[in-house]
Amino acid sequence: MIIRELFFVVFFALFCTRAHALEHDPRIRTLVYSESTIFRVDTSYGYQSFIKFSDKEKIKTIALGNSVGWSVNPVGEKIFLRPLEKGLSTNMVVVTDKRTYVFDLLSASEDDEKKRKVSETNYMVRFHYPDEVSSDASSMGELSVGGKLYELDYSSLRRNYSFSGKADFELKEVMNNLGLTFFKFEGSNIPRIFIVNADRSETRARMWRFKDYMVIEGVHKKLHLRYKDSMLEVVNNDLE
Repeated sequence: MIIRELFFVVFFALFCTRAHALEHDPRIRTLVYSESTIFRVDTSYGYQSFIKFSDKEKIKTIALGNSVGWSVNPVGEKIFLRPLEKGLSTNMVVVTDKRTYVFDLLSASEDDEKKRKVSETNYMVRFHYPDEVSSDASSMGELSVGGKLYELDYSSLRRNYSFSGKADFELKEVMNNLGLTFFKFEGSNIPRIFIVNADRSETRARMWRFKDYMVIEGVHKKLHLRYKDSMLEVVNNDLE
């Protein structure tokens, strides 16, 4: 049974501004976990990369197709990996106490290194887990935003987002429902949120606080979250 509660709006921004878009750092990748997806990790000889899993998971098994050409070192919920030669490719299967991951590991050849930039090497690969439903989401009830009252439909919450960039804040969850987008952050570093326009310019979004969430009106294809000099790009994979 849905418990109805009316929450008052707290405005964090009362105006919109436009700014030039900045490119995110492609060396840091956030992937949406799916058990039917094979994840690619691009590495380079002489560079260290690592894969970060959920801090709720424990790594049980790591299996490589070519264990001779790669240095692989699990530490906690992370796996540090480094190619020992140029031009290698293999697969890696990781089994944790919660999930199974399948990776394609590639190290750049000499020809690849001439063609591509070091920035195309994945320094860090991390995951977003749509199936990890926040316990707060089930107790939201009604929400007042911009003078409008919304009754949230928990069965239609959408969480199909991907992330890239470098952030000095921790984004725990993104979801949308009934024309609203919700963001949950860990800690006190709350970024500004910008809507990315078709011409790559940005419009600053109005933000409201609702329980442990920051809320903006609208469901957008691409958003930039900025805190100090850092920026995280958030892409809605349900929108074209």
